[in-house]
Amino acid sequence: MVRTKNISSLSPTRDQLITLLDHYNNGRTDEAEILALSFLKQFPEHQFSYRVLGAILGKKGLYVEAKVALNRALSIGPREASIYSDLAFIFNKLGRYQESELNFKKALDLEPDLVDANLNLGNLFREVGRYEEALECYVQTILLSPNLAAAYNNMGVTLEDLDRLEEAEKKFKQAITLKVDYIEAHSNLGRTLKKLEKYEEAIYHYDFVRDPNAVSQSLECLYFAGNHYEFDRRLRLISEEDDVNIRVAAVSSFISHQMKKIDPYPFCSNPLDFIIKKNLLDFDPNAHTLLDEIVQESNKLELSWESRTTKFGFQGSNDFFDNSTKNTEYLEHVALKAVGEYYNKFRTEKNLFIQLWPKKHKLKGWYNRLLKNGYQSSHIHAGGWLSGVIYLKTIDTSHNDEGAIEFGLHGYDLPIRDKNYPRKLYKPSSGDIILFPSSLFHRTLPFTQDTERCVVAFDLMPT
Repeated sequence: MVRTKNISSLSPTRDQLITLLDHYNNGRTDEAEILALSFLKQFPEHQFSYRVLGAILGKKGLYVEAKVALNRALSIGPREASIYSDLAFIFNKLGRYQESELNFKKALDLEPDLVDANLNLGNLFREVGRYEEALECYVQTILLSPNLAAAYNNMGVTLEDLDRLEEAEKKFKQAITLKVDYIEAHSNLGRTLKKLEKYEEAIYHYDFVRDPNAVSQSLECLYFAGNHYEFDRRLRLISEEDDVNIRVAAVSSFISHQMKKIDPYPFCSNPLDFIIKKNLLDFDPNAHTLLDEIVQESNKLELSWESRTTKFGFQGSNDFFDNSTKNTEYLEHVALKAVGEYYNKFRTEKNLFIQLWPKKHKLKGWYNRLLKNGYQSSHIHAGGWLSGVIYLKTIDTSHNDEGAIEFGLHGYDLPIRDKNYPRKLYKPSSGDIILFPSSLFHRTLPFTQDTERCVVAFDLMPT
């Protein structure tokens, strides 16, 4: 929260600062930025203007620029807790978790009762898997601000991560009591109730949310509950309203196969036919010499312990392709070239996946590192259109299927009637690139070898 403090004679007037804050607090960030910059031209040592400018740039996702502005505010002095808190938040967004934690603690040393710092430090601990410390922060936040719905919601997410589902349910419900239209809490509560097999109640909360993920989750709850009539009715309605819900496409494909019915939501018929495998050598004969270098460079990124889809592994929290290095630029170039060849290969196919191919798109990538006994459970990339994996370092798959990637129709622990659903298995080698529809379930088989598997995964995102 931005506050006015320490206004001196060498500063804008109080009315001018109130105008600046009014712009900022009401979402007029462009106007606020212009005004803050004009103040700094007149008053180059005005700390508060740097403070607001840093907050504005952070809102815009310009995290490096925000860091510079906030550091400048600190250098001018006095060193306010709220500035350290904002700076810590920016470091978190940059994936620099140690620096983020350090600055949150500096903020709390100066002002132990700073609500935002307590809450966001808890969020940081949760992101890196330090769940008990996260809970302590949320408890403190609630003591300071008993009506802050976000604290109850985030505490619920942490309890869910710890598989303390009944406790998580209570916290989500407390969050919703405080903020009836809290979409995130409704979605989180729906997910927890689904795990608790309280399907009808889960559907109520998913229906409140009504985003593409929630729509699919409601369908899955109906299937889990055995209410096939309502499942079919809703699926028909969804097909009429939205034919590009990636998660619905995945669920419908599997359930149609299980029920021996024609898929009423054929976003990508026969998705297993739309997998291709290439290798970096197809694009650059010298590519393999870079793989170890890219792994070493990527392992230095701030990685978080990923506990939902990924087990015994780490994942980068930021877009891999935002790391402006020679190697990330190279991989992005290769990925885009592979995507272009993919589309050219299938461009005449008569299905919505190809016919509605997004003309405007971008790549979003992330680095994933699996350790011994690591694996990824069956999942899809619901926000993508086309997905891909670039294998930087693989394990030996010559003697068994350990570490292989399996594609199939089944995921999300949906009940299985017919175990003979279609699937394909690939044993990747270093340098391999595998591309597939984002609606296709896939998983990585666990491996017991004392080594690691390192990949860059990415999605083609419609824009």
